[in-house]
Amino acid sequence: MAMTAAEVLKMIEENDGKIIFDGNMARHLPVQHIRKEYIVTCSSDELRKRLKEQGYSLKKIQNMIDSDVTAKLKEEANLDHVKVQIVDTTPPQTAP
Repeated sequence: MAMTAAEVLKMIEENDGKIIFDGNMARHLPVQHIRKEYIVTCSSDELRKRLKEQGYSLKKIQNMIDSDVTAKLKEEANLDHVKVQIVDTTPPQTAP
């Protein structure tokens, strides 16, 4: 069930402004209610591996890698003057 903007703002107020929104939902919030934006990323090789495991086609995987979504999200956040923290979820390399 989709929430209205009024319901979202009420939820924010009821939780002392400490709520995490995932994905596209965050794009609908007024900028003044956003304190920090986290962008979760990983290396292209790791993304390729994860998407392959999820059954995406090779064409779709390449399109997703080529789109460079992380840079676009960071640019949008900077335009809105929101603090940005990038979280890299690429596993550390282990020595063979």
